[in-house]
Amino acid sequence: RIISESVTVNVQEPPKFKLTNRDTCVNLGQELTLETTNELLTTDTLSWFLDGKALCFNCPNFTLKPSKAGNYLAMVEDMYGCSSIDSVDVCVTNECFENSFKIPNYITPNGDGNNDNFRFLNPENLTIVSLKIYDRWGEKIFESTAQNPEWDGTFGGRTCSPGSYVYTIEAVCGMQGNIIKSGNVSILR
Repeated sequence: RIISESVTVNVQEPPKFKLTNRDTCVNLGQELTLETTNELLTTDTLSWFLDGKALCFNCPNFTLKPSKAGNYLAMVEDMYGCSSIDSVDVCVTNECFENSFKIPNYITPNGDGNNDNFRFLNPENLTIVSLKIYDRWGEKIFESTAQNPEWDGTFGGRTCSPGSYVYTIEAVCGMQGNIIKSGNVSILR
C-alpha cells in the first residue's frame, strides 16, 4: 500500500535592492549619506554594519560621519526571513596632516601684490585657534585668531627687517583635535 501527500512549496525570491553609492573617500568629520533603492523597503528591514558591528537598524538612508575606513554593509531582510546584502567601501582621509598645509617659507612685503603677506591655505575642516609670529629673540610680534590670518611683515606699524621669523599655528581639526604646526618664514627685500 502506498500513501502519498502533496505539499505546495512557494519559493520566495530574496528582496531586491542596491546601494546608490559607489566606493568613495570622505574627509574626517565630513557627512556621508548612504542610500539604497528598493521598492519593498516599506515592509522590509534594512540594517547597516561595519566590521560586523551594527550601525543602524531600519534605515534605508543612513547619514554618518565616518571616523574609520571600511566596508559599509547594508542587509535587507523581508517578512519571510529572506535577506540580501550590498556594500560600499569608504576611505577616510585627514586633510589636517602636515602636508596639507600650503605654507610659504618667505614673503616679499614690497607692495607689488606678489607674496606681500604671510598667509596659508586653510583646509576646509580646520578651525584656526591662533597664528603667532616671533622674531629671532623670541618676542611675539604678531597674533591673529582669524580663520584666514595674514601677516603683512610689520610690527608696531613699522616694516620688519629682512631675516627669518618663527610662526606657530594652533588649530582644531575635525575629530583629530588640536594640532600645532610651526616653522620659519623669511622676509626678503
